[in-house]
Amino acid sequence: MEDIARDSTIENVNDLFDLFTSDYGAGGEAWKAYLIREITLFTELDFGLYVEAKHNQNLISIDVRDSLIGVKSSFESFLNNTQPTLAQTEAFWQNKINALSTFTGCDAEKEVLLSYYESAIGFARYLYAGFTQNSFSGSTIEFRSCNFSQALLCGTLALVTGVVSGVILYDITGYAQAGVILQGVQILQGTPARVVASAVVGVIAAVNMYNWCCSWFGEEPPCRNPTGVGHRVLSCGQYELTVYGAGNGVVSYIWNNDNTIPATATTQLPFLTVSVPNPGQPSIIRVTAVCADQQEFSSDELERTLSSNESGAIGWAIAPPVEANVGQTVQVAVSAGIAFPQTLSWSASFGGGVSSTGTHTANVTFWASGSVTITATLTNTCTGQPVSVSRTIIVKP
Repeated sequence: MEDIARDSTIENVNDLFDLFTSDYGAGGEAWKAYLIREITLFTELDFGLYVEAKHNQNLISIDVRDSLIGVKSSFESFLNNTQPTLAQTEAFWQNKINALSTFTGCDAEKEVLLSYYESAIGFARYLYAGFTQNSFSGSTIEFRSCNFSQALLCGTLALVTGVVSGVILYDITGYAQAGVILQGVQILQGTPARVVASAVVGVIAAVNMYNWCCSWFGEEPPCRNPTGVGHRVLSCGQYELTVYGAGNGVVSYIWNNDNTIPATATTQLPFLTVSVPNPGQPSIIRVTAVCADQQEFSSDELERTLSSNESGAIGWAIAPPVEANVGQTVQVAVSAGIAFPQTLSWSASFGGGVSSTGTHTANVTFWASGSVTITATLTNTCTGQPVSVSRTIIVKP
């Protein structure tokens, strides 16, 4: 956190996203665009309806939904009845973690709740340091006129956008790649994404929340200039642009772009679906936010190169062992940005069988002795271009 605070290049949430996604290539851009969309949806629905929406999409079970709604209520009461120290706040969430030992749901459901509780602890440590210890130098997070309890509540609730959506934990990030640095310490390849996500989502929520948090308490931040734009690939040659940073009270967005079709458009939400007439060339995005009082605020020129033809990158997060025995089953996993148009497939040479167990994971079973090669292939479905990683295992009788 102190490394981030001292980095004078971090001026807005886009810079913060870029800091954490630069090692993930196209996967990082997909992660960024998806999380921006989730945060936007969260601000429109608020916590309860957002969690209900994720349940309706079959992303979380009814038990997880009820647990999250219940913990929101108990955390609000905790803050209203206490002016907690950091230790007391950590203890609140640690009690929730301990209670998971009696939770009747499956392991995946426990993992979602554990991720949320751990993220809440990470966010609390960050927030208390900034407010009470004044330990940060350089750039600081702006919380506008929220008081401390309001900021703590809003930021903690915002963590659900990363945890419940599952994108950070499993679908895109999967496992940490070498080179990710948090608090001056390199996170080693193969670190579960939940550990990285607990820090990343908390900080991103902290930066994002001043756009809407105080409005819950009648202190709405003003409509202002959009600060950044993200994108995701919808289909081969079609993209969704997402503009953010315009604050609350925006009634429409006026788009005036170069190298997109349409080049001009007006939308009520901060999303625009486009194609690119000159593939491979940068698109220049200009967006004007029209406020409820009819004031207009325009972004700087925002550049994006929109392409569905980029090659993916893949590596082992959990590699197959050097040796194995006949009848043995092992788990493997890859580090890759698996978002459209990238798809992952597995194969094994004679003597081994491989079956997918998740977006990034698979089980490998060895049924004959000899040399068995396991291959994971990431293929761009728009170009058909594959990239692969392989490992040969000596299988003993």
